[in-house]
Amino acid sequence: MVDALSADSSEDDWYDYRRSPLLAAFYDIYQYAWGSADKDLLDKSWAEDPALTLKIIWTLRRIRTFPWKGRRVDDEGFYRAFGWLYDNHPRTAIANLHLLATPVYGKQGKLAHGYWKDLLNILALATVDELSIISHRSTKFLHRLPDVQPQVCPPPRIKKLVVKARRATVGEANRARIEHKLADLKYRALFVAVARLFSERLLIDWGLFYSGQNDDISLAPKWAPSPLAMHDRHTNISTAIARLILHDGPALALPSVRFPTALKDLRPESPEATDILRSFYRRWILTPLRAVTRVPVLWRPGASRFETR
Repeated sequence: MVDALSADSSEDDWYDYRRSPLLAAFYDIYQYAWGSADKDLLDKSWAEDPALTLKIIWTLRRIRTFPWKGRRVDDEGFYRAFGWLYDNHPRTAIANLHLLATPVYGKQGKLAHGYWKDLLNILALATVDELSIISHRSTKFLHRLPDVQPQVCPPPRIKKLVVKARRATVGEANRARIEHKLADLKYRALFVAVARLFSERLLIDWGLFYSGQNDDISLAPKWAPSPLAMHDRHTNISTAIARLILHDGPALALPSVRFPTALKDLRPESPEATDILRSFYRRWILTPLRAVTRVPVLWRPGASRFETR
């Protein structure tokens, strides 16, 4: 990149940043660019300087920068770039995943490049095979276009039955897809990494909650996946987080924390134990932590209950 900036050139092409693959990757990867362009840019940039290419990728997601200060914030561009990294250098991608939620830059290192929901978006996009092809034309997870076909609205009772049957069918399809994806070692590593990042931080926040240090609780409880919410329906990540909390939680030795005694007589992978764990995760971890961090409880149109997001 330095050679490109210092090379002799005429006044007309002095600002041709495409002379440098690194500058081209920095300027040309953005939300509305898709296809093979991003792959070519990142391939050339990585060949010139892998470390600087990593910085370029994470700079795309730095959410606390402002376009009017000459910097760009682009979640979809970052997801595509991370998808390229995940496809071509999976160990590097997964090893640096924590930078999205862990404070690493800014004054006194108190800022993270992204936020906790990015971890869930990346996992869900990888689950539905859309991580490296995000665009308004192709992805169905981030961009749910409205159905323009005219529909006949059935009576409420029939509509409930139709919705229930459709959810059951979609749920079975999602479950089968997750089981198939977990057979892939690369996806399994990503899945475990995301689950462990959430479980470790939630356990820390849980300890802070019971010791009365509520001001130090992170935003992980706010963005942690709720059972049966969107990310959990696609990935079943809540179950993995709950199982990791059960495995690592007793080491905290908190006097007020008690895990369900019914789990002692059940196999951890049994459906009964899974239901108990997911209920425990929602009731005794997410609910109190979200309450002290003042996470708003929203009413989702068409829902039968309030949901915490």
